[in-house]
Amino acid sequence: MCLDLWAVLKRRKKPLYNHERKLGYRDDQEVSTKFIFAEHCLQGNAVYLKVGVDTEIPARNLPLRLPNGLSLTYGEILGLAGDLYGTDQPISDGVTQNERHHRFLKAFDTLASDTKYAPEEAPKLLEILHDEMEEIKKAIQAGKPASEVHNRLKVDLGKRLGFATLFRPSGIPSFLGLALINYDHFGTDSETAYNTGHNAAIQYALRTDSDLAVAYAMNAFADHFLHDHFSSGHLRVPRRQLHGSTLNVADACSKLMHDEDSCIGLKVSNQNGDSWTAYGDSRLFDDVSKRHREIFIKAQQASVDEIFQAWRYKIVPPTFKAWKYAPTIESALSPHQPLAPLFVMSTGEDKKPVLLRRRNVSDRKTKDYISDWTYTGTVIKCRWSGRWHYPMSLDE
Repeated sequence: MCLDLWAVLKRRKKPLYNHERKLGYRDDQEVSTKFIFAEHCLQGNAVYLKVGVDTEIPARNLPLRLPNGLSLTYGEILGLAGDLYGTDQPISDGVTQNERHHRFLKAFDTLASDTKYAPEEAPKLLEILHDEMEEIKKAIQAGKPASEVHNRLKVDLGKRLGFATLFRPSGIPSFLGLALINYDHFGTDSETAYNTGHNAAIQYALRTDSDLAVAYAMNAFADHFLHDHFSSGHLRVPRRQLHGSTLNVADACSKLMHDEDSCIGLKVSNQNGDSWTAYGDSRLFDDVSKRHREIFIKAQQASVDEIFQAWRYKIVPPTFKAWKYAPTIESALSPHQPLAPLFVMSTGEDKKPVLLRRRNVSDRKTKDYISDWTYTGTVIKCRWSGRWHYPMSLDE
């Protein structure tokens, strides 16, 4: 295993299945004040990685050495995946399972195997993201919501990341370029992307010559899409339909719905029968998301445990356990949601699918929709309404 020696020396002995272990967060837990960068990274580094039958290490203490020499933690890989590293071919666009498998591997290779730009670029991106995490750390220590910091810094952060990734080779989009084709991060497409990547990591772990560190790294890349499935802003947005217009205003509309669902939250449930309110991007570490985090971390721990089972015992799970914990799309699409979706798919008189918009964009409770609307008009209405300023509320 290409696991950094200094980290392995810090390992601690634990039973293989310690049911007393608390996977959720405590207010005084160290991870709450040792941020590395974004929510993906923080949550990713909160799991335990098994390196032996009775030995596991907190992910934040175990750098994983990639084929190109980069040494990153599970959470760092997870945070960079998809949003900052990927190709111009979305995984979920693959027609066959084999095609999707190869698309995932190509996306993973942009971070893990590329030797021309990734080894120099990735540390620079982490430095940019670390600045935000330092601000978030200060906010939490001061008893302030982490989401306030994110919403204050997100515009500047986006510009810095966009510029830092602007001059990439052909076929490897910039930060902003990836955002325009991020179907893999939404709805059923995120399920497809995670299933593809998690299966690829398991298949690699089954090989007799596999490296556990690389298997974990591959799964960390896949876990990004599992993470997105836990964000309320990624569950019911019709992302593919909100794309492709002039000046990207359709994509801007998808972000408006994403931000609204993320901030206000959705009532969801999972296969285990749990029901709770899920929040989205920037709100994961707010106090209102405590229950959400507790369920979330169980899903991710199940994901990494299946990689070790495949590597150590050559066991292939019949189904992926993470989905027992994840919020279902059906629950997010429930007509009983207090928050009326900004956009909703319906069927027109000609039996063809039609995208409807909330008639009064400012009225978040009334489920009254129109088909006669424009992308540009919607963006203007939402921006001028003043209701898309953080923090958002359900009531006017």
